Amino acid sequence: DQMYLALRLAMCRRLLPPDAPMVLDDALVNFDPARTRAALRVLREEPRQILLFTCQSREAACLSGRPEVTIQSLPARA
Repeated sequence: DQMYLALRLAMCRRLLPPDAPMVLDDALVNFDPARTRAALRVLREEPRQILLFTCQSREAACLSGRPEVTIQSLPARA
């Protein structure tokens, strides 16, 4: 999973214009906590906008309070 994320980052950097956003859907779901924190640090350093969709709450917990990060949560289904 870490290699796949690295490959996606490399492809975005190489093929997309710098202002194109990157969309990730549960890209960190199988990462352990240490790798999740490391991946989020790398993603925060990206100059492009990143839309990270996840059903986990740990990403929001790691990123909360950072002024450059906007967290949007959807209500749970009944």
